[in-house]
Order: sequence, then C-alpha cells, then structure tokens
Amino acid sequence: MRWAVFGIFAYLTLVLDTSLLEVLAGRELQIKPSACGLLAAFICLSAPRMAAMWACLTLGLLLDLSDPLSLGEADKLHLIGPRTLGYVCGGYLVLQLRTIVFRQRALTIGTMTFICLLAVHLVAVAVYVIRSWYPGGGLYWAQTTTLGELLRRFLMALYSGLLAIPFGWLLVRSMPLWGFQTISHRIGALR
Repeated sequence: MRWAVFGIFAYLTLVLDTSLLEVLAGRELQIKPSACGLLAAFICLSAPRMAAMWACLTLGLLLDLSDPLSLGEADKLHLIGPRTLGYVCGGYLVLQLRTIVFRQRALTIGTMTFICLLAVHLVAVAVYVIRSWYPGGGLYWAQTTTLGELLRRFLMALYSGLLAIPFGWLLVRSMPLWGFQTISHRIGALR
C-alpha cells in the first residue's frame, strides 16, 4: 500500500467528515454519514492486514483529535480513544469478513462500511458510558438516553453504508493508485 496515497485520501475524508458532510446530516437527529468509515472499509478489504490495521488506527486517531466533544456552550473536549479503538475493532471485523466476500464490488464496500461503522459506534458508545462512571464524568449526549444514542448511531452507520455504494465504486476505480499487493503479484514473486 502506498502511504502517500492513504495520506491524501485520509485528509480528504477527514475534511469531508468534519465539515462538508454536515450538510447531509438530518436536522433533528443529527445523522451524518462518515467518509472515514468508507475509507477504512475499503482499505481493510484490499490492503495487507498490518497496513489495514495501522490505517484504521490512524483514521480513528485523526477523528478523535479533529472533532472534539462539546460538553457545553464553550467547553470542548478532545478525548483520544473512543473512535481510535472503534476503528481498530471495526477494521479487524472487516478483515475477518473479507475472505468471504467479493472485494471489488461497490455493494460489498457499502455493506462492509455499515458493518465497520456499526462496530466503531458500539465501541465508542461503550467507552463514553464507561467514562461517565468516573467522578466528574458525564455522558456528552445529555438530550437522549444511551439506547437512543445507539439507535442514532445505527442510523448513521446505515446512512454511511448506503452512500458508500456509489463512492465505493469510485474508490474501486482508484485501485491502481493504491498499489495494493494482489495474489497474482505474490505468486509471481514466488516463481
């Protein structure tokens, strides 16, 4: 995998997630799609295992650092961990499932984006709930219950998976840029 290409795509998806995709968010429920989830699923479907795990760790860390939690009117908190752990778990889940799917299909990328983001959100909500047990810690989604937050995040994963189908098709077309090692390359190297 070419890390320079990953850096460019990670920057673009991070900008999309933190600014531009706010336009597509539902007004009442704040359901916005995740471009970083799409990129993580795409990389986990195509890259070698260790490279995919490092890419997921990097994407989660960048999201934790760039999108702070709002605790009040003026209070912002950069909590490193929820999405970082979530993306590692989501990437691992996609790595386990990639042997049973057609990797270079847009529908597969959409489905794996949904599964990856479902794991990301489950882990992130669990970390936020555990953090709220500490003295002085509270849940940052005070307007709803934890079950309501899980439902909102499920809808976010579903929305992202649906939008990942057309954008996944575009990512499949960019495969030559990435330099992923295919099976034919490995067999040719052994001869």
